Amino acid sequence: MSGQQSRKSRRFAIRLELKEINGKPGTGTYLLDLSATGAKLESPTAFALNNPVNFTFIFPAENKEFRLGGRVVWVRPLMGQPARYLIGLQLFQSLWELDFLARRLENLIPK
Repeated sequence: MSGQQSRKSRRFAIRLELKEINGKPGTGTYLLDLSATGAKLESPTAFALNNPVNFTFIFPAENKEFRLGGRVVWVRPLMGQPARYLIGLQLFQSLWELDFLARRLENLIPK
């Protein structure tokens, strides 16, 4: 086995500060990557496994607000101070529009 994970959808690297997370301002919490079925966040707050997380962000290419929800599938602490965490989410609903928009954004970024 090659050690490579198979995924249902392509993951796109993106760094956007969240507008809101679980009903509170998203200041200091970032969306690091995104797919139609999952997301990776960086946050000063650790979340318990299987807990629901709802968040809102603005997609820059479209200036469109997205509200997503998912469950925490993994949490990893980052080194350094103050404490920060990487959080893996499985989205409650697949959102294929995100895959389409991320591909458009990727094509607009010069290589």
